[in-house]
Amino acid sequence: MTTTDPHTAPPVPTPPLPAEPGPASAAPSPPGADPAPAPAVPAPSAEPGSDAAGPGRASAELGPASVVPGSSAGPAVSGPGAEPSSGAAVLGPAPAVSGLSAEPGSGAAGLGPASPVRGPSAEPGSGAAGLGRAPAVPGPSVEAGLAPAVAGPVAGADGRRNLVAAVLCGVLGLVLVCGAGVAAWQDHRDAARPPSAEEQYRRAGTLWHETPVDVLFPPRLDTDGAGPGGADRAWTRIAVAPDADCPAALPADWQQALAGSGCTRVLRATYTDVTRSTLVTVGLVFTPAEAGAEAVSGLRDRLPMPSGLGFDAEQRAAWTVSVRSDAPVVVYAVSAFTDGRAVKRPLTAEEAMNPETEGAVARAGLGHAVRAVAGAVEKSLGARVAPPSPEPKR
Repeated sequence: MTTTDPHTAPPVPTPPLPAEPGPASAAPSPPGADPAPAPAVPAPSAEPGSDAAGPGRASAELGPASVVPGSSAGPAVSGPGAEPSSGAAVLGPAPAVSGLSAEPGSGAAGLGPASPVRGPSAEPGSGAAGLGRAPAVPGPSVEAGLAPAVAGPVAGADGRRNLVAAVLCGVLGLVLVCGAGVAAWQDHRDAARPPSAEEQYRRAGTLWHETPVDVLFPPRLDTDGAGPGGADRAWTRIAVAPDADCPAALPADWQQALAGSGCTRVLRATYTDVTRSTLVTVGLVFTPAEAGAEAVSGLRDRLPMPSGLGFDAEQRAAWTVSVRSDAPVVVYAVSAFTDGRAVKRPLTAEEAMNPETEGAVARAGLGHAVRAVAGAVEKSLGARVAPPSPEPKR
C-alpha cells in the first residue's frame, strides 16, 4: 500500500529515460512518488589469503535504501561508504564488509582496524564509492628500513651454537699455548741439565765431523811453563792432514792394537816452535763409542810409537800416547828435529823428561814438547766433550 504525502504535489508523468551503463546509475523518480528500491550491490568478495572474513563469516547483504524526505531523489548506491559529493543519501550505516575499514566521512561502519597493507581508495569528489583499504597481501609485514623479524627459537639456537663454538675455540687455543709452553720448558730444562757421562761419551765420538779444525787444532798453542826448567813455549800450526781412514793414517802395529776396539777416523796436525828447530805431530784417533770405555782403556801401555806428519819414521825422536776415559779418543804426539836428522833410539816423553837421561833428544826438550802439545790439544778436545755448565743467575 502506497501512502501519499498531503503536502506533496500530484505526480507528473515523466517519460522513461534510457538506462545508463554501470551498476550505480538509476532513473530518477517523479516528485512525490515512492522511491523505488535500489538494486543491491554485492560487497566485494574477500581475496584468498586477505584479511577478509574467513570461513564461517558471511558478508552482509545490502537492503533497499530509503529516501530522506526533502532530499533529492536518486538511486541509492550501495557499497562500503558513498562519498557525500556523490549525490546519494544513505540511511543508516552502510553494510559492513569483512576486512575493509571505513574511510572518514563515508558513513560506513568498519569492522576493526585497517589492514596493515595500504591499498588504493576512492578520492573524494570522484563520484564513485571508494572501497577503503585494499585487502592484506599474504606474507610478513615489513616496514621501511626494518629487517624481517626472526623467530625467537631459531635465533636462540643460533646464539647457543655460536657460544659453544667460541668456547671450544678458546679451550683449543689455551691447550695449544699450554702445550707449546710445556715443550719449550722441557727443551730449556734438557738444555740446562748437564748430560750424563754416557751421553758425553757418545757425543764425543762424533766430534771429528762436527767440530771445526781450528777448535780441535788451534792455529797457535801457548804452553806456559811446559818447557825444560818451566820455560814458556809457544807452538804454531804448520800443517793439517785431511781426516783419513785408519789403515791410511796408522802404521800396521797400531791397526793391530786397535782391532779389538775398532777405529773410526784419524785427524792429524803438525806444529813447530818459535825457533823452528822442533816438529811435533799430534793426532786424534776416534774409536766407536759402542765399544765402551773399557775397550779403549785397555790400549794403555800397549800402543807403539806413532807415525809423524811431515817426517819419516827414522826421524822420530820422542812420543806419547793418552787414552781418554770421557771420550772414545786416543791422543798421541811424536816429535822430530827440523833438520831431518835420524834418531837411533826414540824415547818416550817420560824418559826424555827424566833429568838423568842423556842425549840430544833429552837436552833439546823434545819430551817436554810432545807432552805440552798433546796436553794443549786434549784441553781443546775436553772443552768440546764436556762444555762448562752455565753459572746460575743471581
